[in-house]
Amino acid sequence: MPERDVVANNAMISALSKYHLVEQAPCLFDSLLHRNSATWNSMISCYCNSGDVKSARLVFGQNPIKDVVSWNAMIDGAIFTFRAMQAESVKTMEVTMIGLLSAYAHLGALEMGKWVHAFIKRKSLKIDVVVDNALIDMYCKCGSIDIALDVFHGFPEKNIFCWNSMMVGCSHSGLVPADRKYFSQMVRNNRVEPGIEHYGCMTDLLGRAGLLKEALELVRSMPMKPNSVLDPADGENYVFLSNLYATMSHWTDVEKCRKLMTERGVLKTPGCSSIEVDFVVHEFVVKDISHPQYPWMAAFLDEMERNSKGMGMRRTHP
Repeated sequence: MPERDVVANNAMISALSKYHLVEQAPCLFDSLLHRNSATWNSMISCYCNSGDVKSARLVFGQNPIKDVVSWNAMIDGAIFTFRAMQAESVKTMEVTMIGLLSAYAHLGALEMGKWVHAFIKRKSLKIDVVVDNALIDMYCKCGSIDIALDVFHGFPEKNIFCWNSMMVGCSHSGLVPADRKYFSQMVRNNRVEPGIEHYGCMTDLLGRAGLLKEALELVRSMPMKPNSVLDPADGENYVFLSNLYATMSHWTDVEKCRKLMTERGVLKTPGCSSIEVDFVVHEFVVKDISHPQYPWMAAFLDEMERNSKGMGMRRTHP
């Protein structure tokens, strides 16, 4: 079947979902002899958007080509279910909040995460170390490090997971002094012993900042042996190396990394970004063409890329 026919069918399933004609979507889906990942994801989203999480879970389980969009569609279904709980005045428990915060952290939905935080306070729900860590993790992943720090410092009983979430958040934000501070505090804290993942986090941060000598010294000072050698088939290792070269403006080496990945047939997890507008998260995944407005968006992005090249800007990721 021509690829354009598959795309057309995917768009049709999305349209049936959009206009609340969900009962017609399964018939179309079942009649298709050729399905790609976008076909499965469109059907999962269709069920989730209609509140039929059970059917969405069934299709998800049958999906042989799950990707990040598949998982995010199921997360959206969980959020839909929570809203239905609220509409039915079902009593909310702390474990519900933890799951919801985790979902919003994954989607990068800061405003919705803030709403959950306010809801916890308003309902006087118990904030134990697990809820506290979920809040820290959500704020860090949504890029709101200042609020994450407030939550972190405001909770007296921190476990290893709280420290880990805070360090990872600082690392992803490039906050070298802050990460040094928390790593040193954790080392001095007799109740919390840093593991190899924390040393790895610090090494990653120092490497991204171009502080290679300091990163090497940290690895050599570890109280445990490094746990693995870089896997030549793991795409994330190439991405890390390429990003490291990019931070030092070694563009020739960046291109070499990309070429090496192509020659070795190494794949990486598709890039994914999201934006929250009026409490609705819109997500974009590399090479996903299932969106009805994909041609317009692709043309707009091409125009942006041409303009950025004209301004001397370059891509920094493979």
